[in-house]
Amino acid sequence: MSLGLGNQTSLRLRDAKNPYGFVLRNYAQAVSQVRAGVRDATVVVLDDSTGNGFATSLATTLPESKAWPNLVAEMMTEVGTPARWSSGKPAYASANLYDGRATISGSPFTVPTGGWGPFSGGFASACHQNTSTTTKIRWTPGFAADLFDVYYIQINSGTLSAQAKGGSVVNQQTGGPGSIQKFTVSAASLEDTNWVEFWRGTAPAYIVGVVARSSAQKRVQIFNGSIPGATVADFSLPGSGWNSPSMLAALQPDLVVIGCGINEAMVARPVGQFAADVAALASYCRGLSSAPDVLVKSCAPSGGGFSPLEGQYRDALVTLCSTNGYGFVDVFGGFGNAFTPALMADQLHPNDAGQLRIAEIMRSALLI
Repeated sequence: MSLGLGNQTSLRLRDAKNPYGFVLRNYAQAVSQVRAGVRDATVVVLDDSTGNGFATSLATTLPESKAWPNLVAEMMTEVGTPARWSSGKPAYASANLYDGRATISGSPFTVPTGGWGPFSGGFASACHQNTSTTTKIRWTPGFAADLFDVYYIQINSGTLSAQAKGGSVVNQQTGGPGSIQKFTVSAASLEDTNWVEFWRGTAPAYIVGVVARSSAQKRVQIFNGSIPGATVADFSLPGSGWNSPSMLAALQPDLVVIGCGINEAMVARPVGQFAADVAALASYCRGLSSAPDVLVKSCAPSGGGFSPLEGQYRDALVTLCSTNGYGFVDVFGGFGNAFTPALMADQLHPNDAGQLRIAEIMRSALLI
């Protein structure tokens, strides 16, 4: 699908400066290595329902495919930087754990009757739990991939087994201190129809998510961790809560995008506390061993009287990011600093046009 962006080579300098003057040096280096075919780069998006695509025209089927992170990936690919939203993960709530909306290309996890169920303790309190030694779960991403990065909870002294189409079985020991870890399985060849299956040994196994990659094409891999109802503080919860710190450590991102603000405004979270929440999460991200850059985005202006507080959040974020050297993208200002009905599906959620507007604003920082 063409988005009509034209040639963007002059849009961004290689030092990745945005209108606020920040520099994303580590991210820029990672993207240059993608272009050179050296390695994949990882961008993690932590946002609320805005990043999830809730209330888009595909809200009842595949909302994330209409969300701004996926649109940005398309924009990047069109102008010569291969990128893809390429993760399969449990839905944000156990009620729709196996809903295909949590994956891409209309390809949900295929779950037979029995053996797998929801478990609160993975990323955003959701993961696939296997309680049967024989039942398998399968994910088919729907595009050419032959490498599957499997993220699991290291918790029981058992085995999580995985096999990609035509490839060898990998038996991963899952005992450990309760953190999220990763292992990789390979398919026999690069095909559009490749899949990966999982089963467990003598103890329950817990799958948090899967990222599909191609050995023949390095890309900017966008892991969309946006969760409807999320606040910034939620993403800082460790342990048996949201487990986001452990997931971030396992993903080893080159860039973390921090959003939110809508749900904070709905409960009138004080501006100072909101800024402190963002500062705490950004500081943790920057301290990861992959030394990711941090990019903070303001939220789109809501209706219902929430936008004045959201504007104060935006102003606080400008100060925070300037002081600490974080990147900042002003989505609030890009919507005209006020609720814009033509870009919104309701009082809180952007429609397709609003998602495209956010993607156009975000590309100023992500296209380098």
